[in-house]
Amino acid sequence: MNPALCSIIIPASKAESTISLALDSLVAQTCHDWRAFVIVDGPEGNDATLKIANDYAARDSRFEVLRNRQNLGAADSRNRGVRAAATPWIAFLDSDDVFHPDKLERQLALAEQKGASFLCSAYNMISYPARTLCKVSRVPPRIARGDLIRWNSIGCSTVMLRSELARKYPMDARAIHEDYWCWLQCLQECDCFACQEPLTDTLLLPGSRNHSKLRAARGVWEIYRRHLGLNALRSIQYMCGYAVRGFLKYI
Repeated sequence: MNPALCSIIIPASKAESTISLALDSLVAQTCHDWRAFVIVDGPEGNDATLKIANDYAARDSRFEVLRNRQNLGAADSRNRGVRAAATPWIAFLDSDDVFHPDKLERQLALAEQKGASFLCSAYNMISYPARTLCKVSRVPPRIARGDLIRWNSIGCSTVMLRSELARKYPMDARAIHEDYWCWLQCLQECDCFACQEPLTDTLLLPGSRNHSKLRAARGVWEIYRRHLGLNALRSIQYMCGYAVRGFLKYI
C-alpha cells in the first residue's frame, strides 16, 4: 500500500442512520491512498455508531476509530482527528454527508495544478431518506477572504487543507460556526481554489432545513462582531447581504 496522501476527519455522534453512507463513500474513492479517523463523540447514546465504525475498521485498516471519553462537540472532535493525522492533506467529512467517488482524486489534481493549499467544491443538497436532489450549492472558482466574509460558500465536507494549515488554525469550539471561522483564518495565508462540479452530497435530514436558523444567524453575527471585530453598522450591512443569499440558497 502506498503512503497515505490524505486523512479524512469524521466526527460522529448518534449517527447510526447515516454513517455507513459516509464511510462507504470513502471505500469507493478512486484515490486509494487515504486514512480515515472516525471520532465518536462521548459515551452516551453512541453504542450503535461506535459498533458501525469499528466494523469498518475491522474490515479496512485505513479506518481508525477514536472515542471521546466525554462529549467534546464537532469542533474539538475534528481537532483531535487533525492531531492524530500524519498525512500531507486533511479533508473533513460529516457523518451525514457523502463524498463522490472522484472527490479526493479531483481535489489533489487541482491542488497540483494551482499550487493550492486550501480547496473546496460545489455540493449537492440531497433530501434524506428520499435521496432526491433539492439544490446544487455553487461556489466560485477562487475564494479570497473578502469573498468569504460576505458569504460563506464553503461547505465543511467539501474542504481539503494542507495539514500544516489545519494544525495552525484549529476549529474554535466557542464559535457557533466553527468551520466558517477556521476558513477565514486560513484565508489570511492563501486563497481557496474550488472544483466547480459538486464533489459532495450533503444529506438534509428531516427538519434540518429549518434547524435553528436564528442560531445560525447569531453565529454569523458573532463572526462579524467578536471574531472579525467589525463595527455594528458594517456588520448590519454584511448581515443584510447574508440574509438575501441565505434565502436564495433554499429557493
